[in-house]
Amino acid sequence: MYDLDENPLAQAFWSAGYVTLLLYSKAPLGVDFAGLTRFRRVDRLVTVFNARAVTIYLRHEIALILAVPLIDRFWEVPAFEAYLPLESQWFLFGVG
Repeated sequence: MYDLDENPLAQAFWSAGYVTLLLYSKAPLGVDFAGLTRFRRVDRLVTVFNARAVTIYLRHEIALILAVPLIDRFWEVPAFEAYLPLESQWFLFGVG
């Protein structure tokens, strides 16, 4: 297995190729997300995220950086240390 984190150009090509395959396979496979509009809450959530996509993109890294010292403080509380998955990246994403 290769680690592409060490090579940003390889990671960019991998990501671009993956997105290109997804875009080209949409029409032949008949993938369409228009059916989600039937569900009002999902439609509203998608609308809100689309309207603020750039803001979310620009601020997500700051939120993750600020979440690390906060989670470090959680280790000092015995109940949090015992019952929360503090070492999990998913927990970091949730706090961020």
